[in-house]
Amino acid sequence: MVAMQIEINGRGGVILLDPGYQIGRVITVMVDQQYPHTGRFVPSSCPQKEYCYQTMVGEKYVQWSVWNGSKKPETNLVYIGASYHSPVSVTERRNLVYNFRSLLATDRKGHLLAGVYFKAAPQSTFTLFCDDDQDSTIKHRIKVPSAKLITLNEVNNDVEKILDTCSKHLKMTKVQFRNVLSALAKILEDKDFLDQMCKINDDIYKLGVDENNNNEGATNYNLSG
Repeated sequence: MVAMQIEINGRGGVILLDPGYQIGRVITVMVDQQYPHTGRFVPSSCPQKEYCYQTMVGEKYVQWSVWNGSKKPETNLVYIGASYHSPVSVTERRNLVYNFRSLLATDRKGHLLAGVYFKAAPQSTFTLFCDDDQDSTIKHRIKVPSAKLITLNEVNNDVEKILDTCSKHLKMTKVQFRNVLSALAKILEDKDFLDQMCKINDDIYKLGVDENNNNEGATNYNLSG
């Protein structure tokens, strides 16, 4: 993602470029939420989700909210209060504590081919999915408890087939992919780590809610394409 500061007749805003593989458009975020502010929208590539971007906290952050079939959105903060220095210092800090994790393979147009996703929580469930090797219109999806992925000794043939296809799309060997899943499953066994990570994630969400309740963030949205 690239954030570019703009000003239109004294009105401040930010243009977000390449905001994610599911959003094939430029996002305009105006401080006053007037034209050409993008507002709340549904991306054509993911019609079950709604997105909204707005500035907050003294215009140092863009709040990025996603509704996925629920009234309560998933909320992220994009820091725009300083110039970009490095991926670790700017881009990755929010992702480090985000409680929904995924490893995905896409084609050149951004369409999902295969991957795995899960929620960072004790006794979580990993969802593995992929296109069929012979017919891309056929989608395979299977859920596996995290405990079974620690050793991968108890998985059935259906899981093995998806592991094989996913690893090819992710450009890994099957052994590498299995090792990644096993390491992630072991991390989810660390309750103290998960508690700390989820608390930071919740604090970021509450920061956005508090800001909106103080009327500094936006509470009214206009749908736009």
